[in-house]
Amino acid sequence: MIRGLILWYLTLFCTSLALAQSTDFQVTALVDPFFGSEQGNVFVGASVPFGLVKLGANIAAPQPTSGYRSNKPIIGFSHTHTSGTGGASRYGNILVRPQTGKPDLTDFASISRHSEMAFPGYYSIVLARYTGDVKAELTATANVGVHRYTFWDWSKKDGVESSIFVDIAHTLKRLRDDDAICTDAQLTFIDAQTIQGSAAFEGGWGGKSPYQLYFYLTLDTPPNQAGIWRDSSLFLGKASIQKGENETSLGAYLGFQLPQRSTVEVRVGVSTKNIADAKNRILEQQNNSFEDIRRAADLAWNEPLSRIRVKGGLPEQQRLFYSALRNTMILPTTTSDSTQFWDHYCLWDVHRTVMPLHTLILPNHQRKVVNNLLHIYRDNGWVPDAWLAGDYGQMQGGTNADVLLADAILKKLGGFDEQLAYEAMLKNATQISDTPHRYGRYQKGEAKTGQISRQLEHAYNDFCIEQVAAHLGDSITSKRLQEQSKAILNNFHPESKLFWAKDENGDWIGQPQRKHTRKDHWNDPFFYESSPAIYSTYAPHAMTELMEQHGGRAAYASYLDQLFEDNLFSLENEPAFLIPYQYLYAERPDKTAERVHHLLTNDFELHPRGLPGQDDSGATSSWYVWSAMGLFPVAGQPIYLINTPLFEEVEIQLENGKSFKIIAHRSHPDAILPVRKVLNGELFSGFYLTHEEVTAGGVLEIWVE
Repeated sequence: MIRGLILWYLTLFCTSLALAQSTDFQVTALVDPFFGSEQGNVFVGASVPFGLVKLGANIAAPQPTSGYRSNKPIIGFSHTHTSGTGGASRYGNILVRPQTGKPDLTDFASISRHSEMAFPGYYSIVLARYTGDVKAELTATANVGVHRYTFWDWSKKDGVESSIFVDIAHTLKRLRDDDAICTDAQLTFIDAQTIQGSAAFEGGWGGKSPYQLYFYLTLDTPPNQAGIWRDSSLFLGKASIQKGENETSLGAYLGFQLPQRSTVEVRVGVSTKNIADAKNRILEQQNNSFEDIRRAADLAWNEPLSRIRVKGGLPEQQRLFYSALRNTMILPTTTSDSTQFWDHYCLWDVHRTVMPLHTLILPNHQRKVVNNLLHIYRDNGWVPDAWLAGDYGQMQGGTNADVLLADAILKKLGGFDEQLAYEAMLKNATQISDTPHRYGRYQKGEAKTGQISRQLEHAYNDFCIEQVAAHLGDSITSKRLQEQSKAILNNFHPESKLFWAKDENGDWIGQPQRKHTRKDHWNDPFFYESSPAIYSTYAPHAMTELMEQHGGRAAYASYLDQLFEDNLFSLENEPAFLIPYQYLYAERPDKTAERVHHLLTNDFELHPRGLPGQDDSGATSSWYVWSAMGLFPVAGQPIYLINTPLFEEVEIQLENGKSFKIIAHRSHPDAILPVRKVLNGELFSGFYLTHEEVTAGGVLEIWVE
């Protein structure tokens, strides 16, 4: 058995490698969608980049926010998911449950699972029950989930009895009070092979964010019997159903008597607009087979993934790289309007690494994201920090849309109204929010949690707005915001070398400490999520002044060393992302090389538990992508810090048809320390490249010892 599994994995790997090295550069064969699915809560299933439909397996409750775990019984396959998120669950809507044997409403879960396989646009698994098995295969378009179920029964020779249940009220449950719920649902049989309906939901992390989904479902095989079900009761022949006040599960039942190993295909169009739109999504695919749609999904993934091409390194490092890159393209979710997005989960996380990555390799997508944020501002009055299912979510740190918008303006992304963006940013910095836990800023001292971490975030937010003000010629505002952004230095405690809180009289509150004051650190009064020691490095706009406060570059490098040596550093939360690169400001590129290489090779692994924390919409995965390339963005500034790439060559395909290459000349296979850099044939001594230098195309060569 073990030998057979080894041979199977070797065959799969060799096939994947051969595909990836073909002329067409088919990198989807290298992607492992299970990477980060356990600890990182990454979505596992079939989708296309940023698609509304994310069709994947859901385990029995309690369920993680992704719906998936590798070692728990599966209850079915739902069409909406997040990826890498925490907190209370949302989505997991329109669940389809295949079943072999007599219909059983009391136990939907599989007894066991085997032969599981996944690629970015395809997922399959065999689910075993008492009498038989069903092989589930899934693929998707942006708005259609396509299911293919193959049924067989070990106890019979001639035929197999099977069922498909559709649960229209399903939501994921972590068994928390603020988990999502279904507030209304209805469906109608149009005929024996066609069902339509809608369902309304609210709840989950970040707020209620009520929304409605519409669906249109078709079968390629007529059922022998059909009806509806509520909770544990089945009603054959009934053609419609409406959710009652206290009902938590209901939907359609489809029963089949089939020859052994027969297949039934189910297609579910999903829309945020109306049923007609959901139906049209199905009709758009009516001439395409399951395999046609699967191939199209594979191509839809391959195009953006191949914007970065890597050579060299270990084979598993290449697979990990493209698996991580895939994780950055699951959220935000495109709604039925292709210019609108849900699930900015949330900008506090993704502005640091994901959005700069998309600006560089997917600029047209990023223009849509920026325009979407400005559309939200224009219609609702504030640009969000989190936007969930069409509504504002919970604020976590600063007003970090400011950083995202500044990043787009200063990198000359184009395609959006810069004046409107500046207006939205300036409102964050100058106007008091009526609901600061959802948008805008708290007044100083008003927030009950994270007061200093918010001030640090706002200081950098103000710096980003100041840069835009200068760019647009608003010198008066630029000067005022420059002073405002540097005011945070007044909160630097000289003895502890930490940023800390002061009272209204300007006196320090208590004794500064490096760790959180509470075990439930999200409720810490001074620092939200990341510790005081970590957040006290967060002044990307004032690194010179920060190092002076420490006593110079060498002293600051020693402070960074202490974070690692005292186990205070972790990539689990995003405010720590820049720390390994801050040695560059202290003129210690050797330290950055050592720290980053250690993290790349020890904290990441091609494994379901291979991420050092929640992926937060691809934020942690994109840290790996950037670091493996040998570049790292300082979000809100048009620069990329330089480090040793993990690979021998990295080629970034640019929008203008050019490419930018990073080539590492290693003196030996384990070399990690950069000793010489040459940019386009000329010796280069800087520790960063500008966005303009990268997008102009060219070659950066790094000699490594």
